[in-house]
Amino acid sequence: GSLVLIHSDPGNAYRQLLTVIAALETLGIDRARALDGIAVLRDPRPGTAYRYMLVVRTSPMPLDVVDGLDLDPAELLWGPGDPPERGVQLLDPKQLGATGRDDLSPVHDERPYFFQNTNGVRATALAEPGRLWVLAGAVLLALVLIVERRDRAFVRPAAVATGLGAAYLCVELALIQRFTLAAGGTLYAVSFVLFSLLASSAAGALILGGWWRRLERGVTWACLAAGLAVAATALLVRDLAWLDGISSEAGRLVLIAAILAPIGLALGCPFSVLLAQHGEPTSRIASLWAINGAASVAGGIVVVLALRVAGSTDALYLAAGLYLAAAAMAPAAGRTT
Repeated sequence: GSLVLIHSDPGNAYRQLLTVIAALETLGIDRARALDGIAVLRDPRPGTAYRYMLVVRTSPMPLDVVDGLDLDPAELLWGPGDPPERGVQLLDPKQLGATGRDDLSPVHDERPYFFQNTNGVRATALAEPGRLWVLAGAVLLALVLIVERRDRAFVRPAAVATGLGAAYLCVELALIQRFTLAAGGTLYAVSFVLFSLLASSAAGALILGGWWRRLERGVTWACLAAGLAVAATALLVRDLAWLDGISSEAGRLVLIAAILAPIGLALGCPFSVLLAQHGEPTSRIASLWAINGAASVAGGIVVVLALRVAGSTDALYLAAGLYLAAAAMAPAAGRTT
């Protein structure tokens, strides 16, 4: 069998080529042998939807197959049997038209974006400016909700609610991305990872929340525990090749639930403890919930950028940092200043 990759953008075409070579190297196939199973074609006609095509085999490609691909109007940039110097030219980014504005690092399940190759946070953010307006709106809403209470004693609990909202969504989206392959696809990852996290978070608030609430600095300790749980999970899920390789779908889902249960138990505690210890007068509860929700929207935008630029592990470290920051800001029970 063969794998066929197509794209219209030269930077993405070159990135796909590097990704294929890197993947074959993990199978013990060196670059020279890998090129024996790769053909690269370009359609030079203007307005063509897909200008570049990579045909990939894990075994050497027969020359008659290569000849069959070399048909007008396509231009064969590389095929097995070509002189070695053409292979050197092929691996030159300029050969396919890639530029310094392109992210040319191979695609990995840490950052599984075949069709997004913007280089750096700024370029990635400006590629879709609409989400920056959403981020600005969410931040503005959170600030308005804090200021409208005109209560200095509300600032620290509100800041903690902000950090917790952003951090929780960072964890959700990072783990959804990380478990997409093991869960069997995006839809399964979204539904099952969310279910597992939310169910275990509810259990954590119910089972462990009462213990944290009895401590004077319960919010601080609950945030610290959540931050450590997120950091530990980031290390645990850094390499999931063993999980992706399990043939039983039910077995994979059970293991995903087992991995997510401890972190969910920890994540369910901080906000519930915050509401219990700093929700008086009761009108504060609605404000804290609203601020937490607005911060979740802002955190979602930020983590999408982090996932595309840095990957799921670094996004989880970002979430852990937010939990630790919330722990540092959290006032003791009965104190808000």
